[in-house]
Amino acid sequence: MRKKFLFSFIILLFISLLYACSMPKLLKEPVQAEFFTPIAVPNGERTQTLALQRVRLEIPEGKIIGKVWGGVFRQTDIPWNSGARNVASPRLSGIFYDELSKMNYSVVGGQHDLFENNAAHALFSVGALIRDIRIDLHFAAKMFNAYGGNATTVMTVEWQIFNNDTKEVVYKKTVTGFGQIPLSGSSDYQAQHDHSGDESVYLAFADTVRGLMADKAFYDLVSNHDAQ
Repeated sequence: MRKKFLFSFIILLFISLLYACSMPKLLKEPVQAEFFTPIAVPNGERTQTLALQRVRLEIPEGKIIGKVWGGVFRQTDIPWNSGARNVASPRLSGIFYDELSKMNYSVVGGQHDLFENNAAHALFSVGALIRDIRIDLHFAAKMFNAYGGNATTVMTVEWQIFNNDTKEVVYKKTVTGFGQIPLSGSSDYQAQHDHSGDESVYLAFADTVRGLMADKAFYDLVSNHDAQ
């Protein structure tokens, strides 16, 4: 009886350790996420007008940009496929517009402006060059064949600002952003096909926008009304 109990205890301990190893984690290589504090424009004041004009991805097709971690032994590479992952989408323009608007910047050309091309009249055209991106999906099995975990994205963006009056690039800044969302109800296999972790990509992009606004050189540039 005692041997049977001991054997059962060892089996339960082994299962518990196996489950603990498959618990969702952050990136396999730890990333120190930087906390950005955007500089807000005081109420009643205005900046020069800005518009996001270009988003370009400098990532080769087929490059391994992350992994799907399905437990202790299961790992699957995530190759970059710009056709499947529509990162350079109008949604990025909306994120840029929303983040700057919240901080009272004079940004034009939001995704809801269907007929007015105000972006063409902005003093500053903003470009986002996505130089690197990493997406990691972590899953752990739960009871009754359900899955849970998280999706983590680290994105590096080089921001460039072009003065439409002087016809020159007047500002460059590289920012690394971080985004993470919980995943539930889907398996690691499903996540590879329905791209359920892509929301973390948009969160990481929004983080780089906040990093841009946290730079005093950016604030000084766009708040200078003698910039024309």
